[in-house]
Amino acid sequence: MAVEEKVKLLLIDDDEQWVKSIINAVDENHGLTIYQSKSEATSIKEAIAGIQPSLVMIDILNFGTQQAEVLACFKEEEGFIFKLMLFADNKTDNLLYPGDCECCDNIISKESIAVTIQQCIGNDKKNKGNRQEDNEKPGIKTPNKFIALQTVIGLRFVNKKNVVYFEYGKDEKSGKSQWEAFLNNAEIIKLKINTSSKDILRHFEAYDFIQISQSNIINMDYFSSVELKSRKCILEKPFDNKEMIISRAYFNEIKSKYELN
Repeated sequence: MAVEEKVKLLLIDDDEQWVKSIINAVDENHGLTIYQSKSEATSIKEAIAGIQPSLVMIDILNFGTQQAEVLACFKEEEGFIFKLMLFADNKTDNLLYPGDCECCDNIISKESIAVTIQQCIGNDKKNKGNRQEDNEKPGIKTPNKFIALQTVIGLRFVNKKNVVYFEYGKDEKSGKSQWEAFLNNAEIIKLKINTSSKDILRHFEAYDFIQISQSNIINMDYFSSVELKSRKCILEKPFDNKEMIISRAYFNEIKSKYELN
C-alpha cells in the first residue's frame, strides 16, 4: 500500500515559539507537515526550493519588497504550484499590504490560521489527486525545474533553465579538474570534484541538455548552430563569444536526433 504524500506547509515567521504553538494546534497526523523559515529573503528562497511546499504563509509585517519579489518569482515558475497567504494580527496590519502585489492569494486573521490550514489540507489533497491523474497519462511528463547542485562547500539551488552550459576544466588554484555550471546571469558554480558528465545528464536530460565533447554540455535553449567544416558551436547572444568545438562522435549523435531528413 502506497504511503500518502503529506501536504507541505511553510510558515515564514521569526517567532519559533509561535510556530511551535501552531504545530501543536494542528494535527500533523492528518496529512500535513509544517516547516518554518526565517523572514529573510535568502532563507525563504532556500526553503521553497528545497521543500517545494503547496502552502506558504507569511506574517504581513515581514512581507517586504524583497520577500514579495522572491515569492512572486517562484509563483511565476511553471511546475511550482503553491498557495500564498498573508496573516495579520488586526485590521491595522492589513493596511501594510501592498495591494498591487498579485502573488498573494489571500489575507487571513492570525487567530484563525489553524482553522485555515485544516481547510487547505483537504483542498490541496484534491488538487494533487487531479494532477496525479494527469501525470499518469501517456506522454505527459512534469520534470522538476529546480536542482540542488553539489558544490565544494555545500548545496546550491538553481533553476535548471538558467544553466547555459557545463564545462570541464582544470582549476587554476587547486590544479584539479572539475565540472563548472555557467548560468545566464554570468555566475559560475564549481561542482563537486567527483561529479561526472553522466551525473549531470541524468538530472538535466528532461531539459534537452546535450553533451558535445568530453568537456562541454550545453542547454539546447542557448544552442544556436554548428559550423559543418570547423564543427564550431555557436551559442545564442550574449553567449556567442564562447568558443566550443563539437567532437565528431557527438556531432553524429546530434545530427541523428535533430537533423531534418
